Amino acid sequence: MARNRKRRAGRTGRRGLGWIAAWLACLALVGGAYLLGRRHRAKPAPAGVEAPAPGLRRLLGPVDGTPAELRVADAARAEALLAEVREAARADGVALGPVRREADRIRFDLELPSGRLPVTIRWRRPPEAGPRLAVVIDDLGGSVDRARAFLNLPIAVTPAILPYLEHSADVARLARERGRVALLHLPMEPQGYPERADPGPHALLVGLSEAEVRARVRRALAEVPGVSGVNNHMGSRFTQHAQEMAWVADELRRSGLFFLDSVTTARTVAYDEAVRAGVPALRRDVFLDNERTPEAVGRQIERALERALRTGQAVAIGHPHRVTLETLRDWAPRIREAGVRVVPLDELLAAQPGG
Repeated sequence: MARNRKRRAGRTGRRGLGWIAAWLACLALVGGAYLLGRRHRAKPAPAGVEAPAPGLRRLLGPVDGTPAELRVADAARAEALLAEVREAARADGVALGPVRREADRIRFDLELPSGRLPVTIRWRRPPEAGPRLAVVIDDLGGSVDRARAFLNLPIAVTPAILPYLEHSADVARLARERGRVALLHLPMEPQGYPERADPGPHALLVGLSEAEVRARVRRALAEVPGVSGVNNHMGSRFTQHAQEMAWVADELRRSGLFFLDSVTTARTVAYDEAVRAGVPALRRDVFLDNERTPEAVGRQIERALERALRTGQAVAIGHPHRVTLETLRDWAPRIREAGVRVVPLDELLAAQPGG
């Protein structure tokens, strides 16, 4: 009997030791999982492009892969901003590629975790002596190929891009990549709307509330990112209304944009309201292609040259017609021979009051 009690006591002791060992193993597993979890929380997975570069985001805005373009007053401010970007890139651990300096801009690339980000810092050059002509091409945004054809011309045309078209944002991106100043071609109510003319969706209409006019301006700007200015698409009725144009001008002032009055009616007040709001502004002088023949477009180019030679500068507006493209290409050597420089539209602002 004593031997049996000893045997049972031995088995009980071994079972107790087994339970203790099992508990210790569980504690070890729980502790390991806890430490592993702490380690994972301490090292979060990399976020998007923006997260690792707070200093660069502060200077450049959203770092989402879209080429960044910054505008400053002059070359000295551009160099100062470059120094700030260089310091921010160093602090953020981002490599900055070779710096390329040109007459009116500085270019470089940032090597972000998501890939290469092209950056341009631009300033307005002091205008060179001699007559100048700006050629604006309206109604772009329906075709990237057509926009590219105009940007490939041997003269520096200024693209004006309609919102809400299939390739509006693509054309705006192409213009930025080419270093071109681009405009939002803002739809406004024409005479005879809607029976005889339609400016397209979300146009600015007489009778809309102030809040709705402002909202439509902001919505159109969001459709064509990175523009430097705005001109009116149609608008022969809307641009006659001072109050509505004052609301538009205030939105442009808030966004730091300039305005080109396309002058679709002799009774426009758009330019005056822009100037009153403190918005840099210009007026259109010549339409190139109301009549779509090479001879007619050529005559209008001659009119634009005559005005530039007489007054020092002129603004011509054309449209993305094949005849306009081909006639501008044919006339490019004659424009140079006349001693007139074709310049980006914003260069003409330097001669304006306050420019």
